[in-house]
Amino acid sequence: INAKRAALQLDPAEELEVTDARLEQLAPAALKAAGDVLTALAISTFRSGDYLNALRYSQFEHQVRRHAGDELGAANALVGLAWCYQTVGLYQQGLSSAFSALAMLEQLRPEAVAGPLNGIGRVYLDLGQPKKALEYGRRGLEASAISPQARRDRSTALRIIGQAHHAQGDLAAA
Repeated sequence: INAKRAALQLDPAEELEVTDARLEQLAPAALKAAGDVLTALAISTFRSGDYLNALRYSQFEHQVRRHAGDELGAANALVGLAWCYQTVGLYQQGLSSAFSALAMLEQLRPEAVAGPLNGIGRVYLDLGQPKKALEYGRRGLEASAISPQARRDRSTALRIIGQAHHAQGDLAAA
């Protein structure tokens, strides 16, 4: 019982090797529960403006989901990671996470690709590449038609498209 209790005391600040050893001790249901808790923590800390802790929770969530063999959960965690990285200015990591999520979701759940497409568009906006942002915003808008979060994904894509047009000086299209 003490080993199982120790396994549940997961600390995202620990070295990954130690955490992996602890994750090995958890039953599949406990891994899923840990991933769900980390998702909730990442979202709530992001929404409260605590972006660095949201990033830490998202990184840890991704690790737990991968360890559990939850490919869809890992892909969704990568979408969250991309938004966190973009928000704290780590744009290359944001692009890498979003492109990885996109590739996974194209295979696992094609109706859910609008999220990473919009994430890629947001990063390109921040990088001063409105042409690429517009391309991914348009793709995100198209994908939003079948998205499980259609309203959110559509509004995000439209905002990216408008901001990209504005950045290109096309105020009428914006």
